This record gives sequence, structure tokens and C-alpha cells, in this order.
Amino acid sequence: LRCVFADATNNIWVGTSAGVSKFNGASFTTYTTTDGLQHNTVLAITQDLSGNMWFGTAAGVSKFTGTIWTSYTSLNGLNTNGDQVQAATTDADGNIWVGSKPGMGIGGGLYKWDGATWTTFTTSDGLAHNDVCGIASDPMSRLWIATNVNGTSHFRNGTFTTYGTSAGIVSTT
Repeated sequence: LRCVFADATNNIWVGTSAGVSKFNGASFTTYTTTDGLQHNTVLAITQDLSGNMWFGTAAGVSKFTGTIWTSYTSLNGLNTNGDQVQAATTDADGNIWVGSKPGMGIGGGLYKWDGATWTTFTTSDGLAHNDVCGIASDPMSRLWIATNVNGTSHFRNGTFTTYGTSAGIVSTT
């Protein structure tokens, strides 16, 4: 198992290395690349404000409306250089945020879907590190980004603030 998510209607979604399964309280339904999932390794799950499910996979992101699958990769705007998407959240404004892991030292970072386009944020923009392994959004739409190196970044109003061991975090890895 790679991740778990409880949706707004109390279904439990479980991401695995063989697809994603939804538990409705009585039975499981599994979805794989055969159904439209971008990749069978599902590492992150979130739900948008319209109830659509978003899955971060080892090769991009898939959105599932309940009947229609849409995948986002470097071919249609999600420029992760083929890297795995390992974190996801939805902020109070309805934006989808995903974080990826760099491959061979390139790529990775934080990506925002505003409903029309993807915007990329990296260390060049102030992100602590491009290996994003966790994302959380608080009720004031502040984003908290956990990185595998250099600590955590706080993103608010277009600005990153990084917190590491000097700020009191026990470790930055």
C-alpha cells in the first residue's frame, strides 16, 4: 500500500503498486491502467471541490470523474520530466497541488493545477528542495510542503518561507 484517502462521501481509496481500490463500506472496486489510470503505481490521492478524484502516479497524474479519466503528463502540461508524483492536496480555493521526485537529479518540484493550466514551482522560486514528499493545505490556503532535503516550505501569497533545523525542526530529511 502506498497511500490512503477518505473522500467526501466516506469512500476509502487505497493506492497500491497495482492500481487504486475504492472501498464503499461493503466492497472494493479496483481501477488500473486498463480503466484509464495513468500508471498502476499510485502514490498520492486527493479530491477536488467538485468531487473528482486525483491520483499521483509513478508517471503523472490522473483525474477521475467517476466515469471519465483524464491524465496529465509532460505531453499535456504537467512537466515533471516523467518523474513520479508522490504528494497531492487540494487547497481551499480548489487548486490541485502535486509534488514530484526528481529523477537522476533533474525535474521534480511542486505543481499547481488551477482548473486550466499547470504552474511549476522549484528551488528557483524558493522551494526548499525539488524532492517534494508531502503537501498539506490549511483552511487559510497556506501550503506546507515537506521536502526530502532542506526542511519544509510554507507557501503563501506567492512566497516561500523555508523552515529547517535552525527554526526548530528536528531534522531536514
